[in-house]
Amino acid sequence: SVGIVTGLGGQLSLGQFALGAVGAVASFEVSRRTGNFFESFLYAGLAAAAVSVLIGIPALRIKGLLLTVTTLSFALVIPSYVLQQDWVLGSGKDPGRPIVFHHALDTGREYYYVGLATLLVALLIARNVRSGGLGRRLIAVRDNEDAARAFTVPASTVKLQGFALAGFLAGIGGAMYGHSLSIISATSFPTKASIDCVVIAVIGGIGLLAGPFLGAAVVQGATFLPLDSAGL
Repeated sequence: SVGIVTGLGGQLSLGQFALGAVGAVASFEVSRRTGNFFESFLYAGLAAAAVSVLIGIPALRIKGLLLTVTTLSFALVIPSYVLQQDWVLGSGKDPGRPIVFHHALDTGREYYYVGLATLLVALLIARNVRSGGLGRRLIAVRDNEDAARAFTVPASTVKLQGFALAGFLAGIGGAMYGHSLSIISATSFPTKASIDCVVIAVIGGIGLLAGPFLGAAVVQGATFLPLDSAGL
């Protein structure tokens, strides 16, 4: 998600994990009504994509750090106010574990495969975007928007497509994360996590498809090494 909106699109977003919270809430609401977790993950992605486009609209005409400030504000407001409302999560909700082919994935080992499948879908989408026309248009707009417009590239439309796709990936990631918890609440989606997502992507290589893996290995993997703070 960060690799698309920031790596390809050149727009620094600090709210991707908060978009994951939108996806988690959407998946919870759909799954408890329909019991269809495939459908709930789809709606999670679509809901987060719609919100991502809305918060990305200011970046269409005003360049600079406006999107960064907007998305950081979004990442602050979501856990501190929105998720705490009774009509959203309130004091906490049981999201329920996905049921696949009439089998509830109750154990962490079983749910691991849901995470793996979600990862593979996200990788496939990101890979196709990077190698396709949308990826090239995003890079063109990122590097020189005026030149891209001169070559009839609809810069505003391309940016919105990038926001929507990045939001979709964040949404399905949020749904996967939400259903892995016994209780989802405002504390499940801290503002710091949105910043950590960017840190991981940047350290691993914001322009690389494998960047998040490398960044996670450094940022998260280092916590398992027997190093003190000075050594780290």
